[in-house]
Amino acid sequence: MASQAAGVCYRLYTRLDFDTRAQETSPEIQRADLASALLQLMAWGQNPLQFDYLDQPERFSRESVVGKVCSSRR
Repeated sequence: MASQAAGVCYRLYTRLDFDTRAQETSPEIQRADLASALLQLMAWGQNPLQFDYLDQPERFSRESVVGKVCSSRR
C-alpha cells in the first residue's frame, strides 16, 4: 500500500542521472537471460522460435539460446 502521509524520499542517484533516464524501461523479457524459460518451453514440446509471447524477446537472443541447447545435445 502506498504511503498516505508526507515524508522524505532519499534517492541514491544524482539529479542529472534522474533527468537523463528513460521514461519507461523495456520489458524484462527483452532484457533478461531467456535460457531457462526457453528450455522449459522446449521441455513442454513448444518451439520457442514460434511461441506467441506477450512481448516478443529479441530474436537473436532466442536463436542463440536454442542454438546453444541444440549444440550441447550432440
